[in-house]
Parts: sequence; C-alpha cells; structure tokens
Amino acid sequence: MGGSPTLSFLPGVGPGEWLVILAVILIAVGPKRLPEIARKIGRTLEKFRRAADDFRRQIERMDDSTGGSPPVLPPVPPVPPPSREPDA
Repeated sequence: MGGSPTLSFLPGVGPGEWLVILAVILIAVGPKRLPEIARKIGRTLEKFRRAADDFRRQIERMDDSTGGSPPVLPPVPPVPPPSREPDA
C-alpha cells in the first residue's frame, strides 16, 4: 500500500495533521505537564492492551475447551410447500 503511514483507527490522518494535533496539545497542556500527560496516556494504553490480551486468551481457552468447532446439528427434513386447492 502506498501513501503515508497512518494509525488503523484514524485512516487518512497524515504527518501534517499529526503536527497540527501535537501543536494544539502542546499549547493546551503546556510544556511542563506534557511529559506527565504522555506517561498517563502510555499507562492507560498499556492497561488496555493487557486487558485485551487477557480477553483474547480467555476466548482462545474457551475455544480449546470446546474442541474448537461448533456443535453439529442433525439435518432438518425439508418442509413441503402448502398444497393449493383449485378455486371452485
């Protein structure tokens, strides 16, 4: 795929847009609090990743314990169409 790299949840946001976003954040937060905010965001993302990984592992374990395939149901016999009686 060509073009500039983007985050999967923000397609179409290029390097120029990221610079504007970062400049606005820097102005809004200030240079003194920026490292603190970045650490909090990093910790939050790490917690989210761990929770997502734990959830994925639980789903995989459930799948492994059930044999990995859905249950096979017996075939259902076809239902004949309703008979039409001639109009009298």
